[in-house]
Amino acid sequence: MMAAMLEKLRNKWAKLAVRQKIAVAVAAAGVLILACSLALPGAGANTPHAFIEGEEQRLARTLSAIKGAGKVEVMITYDSVLVSSSGGISSGDGASATPVPGGIRGVIVIAEGAGDLAVLAKLQRAVETVLQVRPDQVDIFVMSDK
Repeated sequence: MMAAMLEKLRNKWAKLAVRQKIAVAVAAAGVLILACSLALPGAGANTPHAFIEGEEQRLARTLSAIKGAGKVEVMITYDSVLVSSSGGISSGDGASATPVPGGIRGVIVIAEGAGDLAVLAKLQRAVETVLQVRPDQVDIFVMSDK
């Protein structure tokens, strides 16, 4: 049974023109690359949600390194931009579109050491510098003892 299927494939392959063989080879290579990229660790980490979480975690780690800041949590909110499946900005005409982060709308920082005004000022300045946001886009709060 398997030998018969292989023989049919060989016959069909032999009948294809050179351009058709190249097209089949390119398509097969594309499928192989896609399959390999999905199997790699971190596949799917290229989503807007994963990007936002990564940025929040990275900023929290950076801010917690400020002397006196202690434990830090960060939330970044973005203006959403709808991107069509072709990669362009969607006109909202009903075509399939995915919301992706646009400009930063605001940042909330919750830090153990935010009760100290000097630490609060350093946290504020660090967020403004790293994210290139205005002071009115940043709110900093003292973390509760839970």
